Amino acid sequence: MDNTPPFEIPLDDQTKQHIASALWMRVFEPENIPDDVAAQLRDSKNSTQSFGDRMGAFLDWLLAHPQSHNQSYERRYSTLKRLCNELTPHQAYVVVNKFLGLNASQGFDRLPEKADLQFPRDHLPQLKTQVGWHFFVGSCWDVEGREFGVEYMLFRAPLLNPVLATQFNLTDIENQVIELQLGISEAGDRHYQADPVVIAGTTGLVTCGLTPFHYVVGRNRIESSNSASFFPLHLAAWGVEKSGPEAKELGIDLTFTSGKEYLLQGANGCMPCVDGMGTLYYSIPNMVIAPKSSLKIGDETITLARGTFWFDHQWGYLAGNPQSSVLRAANNTKQPEPPGWDWFMAQFNGDRQLTMFAPAHERIYGILLSDWAAVTQRLAGQCCRKVHGRAKKPYKYGRHTYGVSMAEKRVLAKPGAISQDKYVAPESMGVFVQRDRS
Repeated sequence: MDNTPPFEIPLDDQTKQHIASALWMRVFEPENIPDDVAAQLRDSKNSTQSFGDRMGAFLDWLLAHPQSHNQSYERRYSTLKRLCNELTPHQAYVVVNKFLGLNASQGFDRLPEKADLQFPRDHLPQLKTQVGWHFFVGSCWDVEGREFGVEYMLFRAPLLNPVLATQFNLTDIENQVIELQLGISEAGDRHYQADPVVIAGTTGLVTCGLTPFHYVVGRNRIESSNSASFFPLHLAAWGVEKSGPEAKELGIDLTFTSGKEYLLQGANGCMPCVDGMGTLYYSIPNMVIAPKSSLKIGDETITLARGTFWFDHQWGYLAGNPQSSVLRAANNTKQPEPPGWDWFMAQFNGDRQLTMFAPAHERIYGILLSDWAAVTQRLAGQCCRKVHGRAKKPYKYGRHTYGVSMAEKRVLAKPGAISQDKYVAPESMGVFVQRDRS
């Protein structure tokens, strides 16, 4: 009889709960953890001491690699070192994403000057870049005609740059932390959002590959049925919404039979690519749900009759320093921008889709016009709505700073390119324009 303790390395309660959720369990029950997962969890790589040691080494590496024309992080890194002797995976994930600053983009694979997206290769998470996500959102209807909205995302970030990860004998997967987000809304009713699940690659619960394509976190998955095609594509996810009066289980079991041609965002997939920084980004609009796919809200399993979704895969660097000291110096000539962005997607009748986003900026405004006939009047007049922040007095139309991606004709308006005489939109399609006062 094997008397080996189920977990020789102590795990904190939050990490246990995240592992349980990834395995579709309400609570962490050691006796129900699969043997192969239990063996992986016993590895010392999962201890809070090991996460702390690795973070300390990363901070030492960053202290040894300051960059010119960049603020000094010496005090910050030295302070963090004193506080990071032991870390949970979730704590390490927060430190990496929120506290390390622009200097921490060093040591990762740089983005190319021009995109060269290839499929199925680029469906995979690109593990040697600083961030990436696979994001699905869409609307679906059950057999009774009820409408639901669904959002499912796997968001990825490495805890070390690849140089250091190799020194700690971590594989690219083991170096990752994956955050899972799952939300379901019923039209006319409330929105349900499962508690986020944060899983370290050292747990053995994260896998990905191409034969066929699959990206798996515990029992949650994105996977193709065969190696020859991305479709049919299967999504499965589970979580627990705890913000209401009582906890509710949420689940999706969706199969997509087809999708529209790939939409390469930005400049053929660069959004943007400047001196190794930026992101690579493509979308698949109009993904069609197979009948008998299903949702779960509480005790109810909902059989779906139809639906369409939008898929985004984006990776690279949301913030960081260029390699060029000249570009780093140029960054110091402007005020720091607030983080984040607002993103919007619409799927119209007639197989037309639109996506747009506005970076968080106090001076950026936007208009969404559903009737092209009104565009010429409004462009010559005044901006009517602010996208981000509190409303301000309208002012005359100014310089365009961004554009719109339109799936119907695979058109991306370049900075400064949208105007009455340079851009013609289909009738019934909206136009999104951002601008600032400068």
